[in-house]
Amino acid sequence: QSGDSIEPYARSVETTIPSPAKGTARIVVFRGSTFGLAPNLAMPKLKIDGSSIGNCQHETPIIRDVSPGRYDITIQTDLTASRVVTPAEGETVFLRCNVLPVGLLLPAPALDVVSQADVPEKVMKLLQTP
Repeated sequence: QSGDSIEPYARSVETTIPSPAKGTARIVVFRGSTFGLAPNLAMPKLKIDGSSIGNCQHETPIIRDVSPGRYDITIQTDLTASRVVTPAEGETVFLRCNVLPVGLLLPAPALDVVSQADVPEKVMKLLQTP
């Protein structure tokens, strides 16, 4: 009987997002939490394979459907951080960009591949279809 009370709760917090279109993969970049004035003001430039696709902003995920394959994802302030991802067909790759305080005025970018479970609930809601 205790399983009956847990099951509805588990379903209510489960979050799903739409799958990429057939023949494509998806790259999602979102901004993580940061502390300090300089890191919160910095809006790193985001690039995929050298092409600018925007800035990494708080609570504004950047979503790109791409052909399956290898991609070099880069974020840049005065410094640069990058990761190579290789999403397969139907796969969504999540990257968290952060800006870390390295000195008083020099914010350093950080870019990490994370699981869907590590994506904040606010961001997941933005990724869902209405």
